[in-house]
Amino acid sequence: MHIFEGNSSQIDTLDFGYLNRTRFQDIAFQVGVYLAIFAGFAIPVSTSLTSVYNLGIFLCWVLSGQYRVTFACFKKYRIVTISVVLFCCLACSLLYTPEVLSLASRNLFKYRQFLMMPIYLAFFIDPRARRRGIQMFELAMIITLIASLSCWIFSIDYSVRLMDNAIFKNRITQNILMSFLVYIAAWKFLEHPARRWPYALVAVIATF
Repeated sequence: MHIFEGNSSQIDTLDFGYLNRTRFQDIAFQVGVYLAIFAGFAIPVSTSLTSVYNLGIFLCWVLSGQYRVTFACFKKYRIVTISVVLFCCLACSLLYTPEVLSLASRNLFKYRQFLMMPIYLAFFIDPRARRRGIQMFELAMIITLIASLSCWIFSIDYSVRLMDNAIFKNRITQNILMSFLVYIAAWKFLEHPARRWPYALVAVIATF
């Protein structure tokens, strides 16, 4: 199983201790898990939809009390601490930037995902949820790949010109996300080559 998915027989909640939640908090937690999973599909497809999911996940994070798990994540996962520290360093640049504060703040807001990382992790403590989130990302990227190949092969022309057959995102963002798909597909193929040969096909096609 991929390192991002973890061991399906282990749930990280045990490492953080049992959280006593009310029924309302438990519902908010479950909704947050589903939103985090579906965000895997939204990220490659729509920035606006991703922002909506981020808002919903943040609200569920507060209402469910998962912020207690987030604080524990800082101790266990260094990547969480690094992401927050990096955002704080970027925020400190507002003190000496030559740009207008409003413009600089708007640019800083683009890096809000660094703050969302520990919040997302609070809902991905179950490896099964992480696996489903990755599968949703794979689905979105495969749809993107098929659409991009279709535009290239059949020379489909739209009223808005596609730059290098980029579908949902600009070509740079799409290529970065596609590289991540290649990495995941190659990893899964190498785990079980005989059973997961379609992943090898996806990796080869997505490379080009």
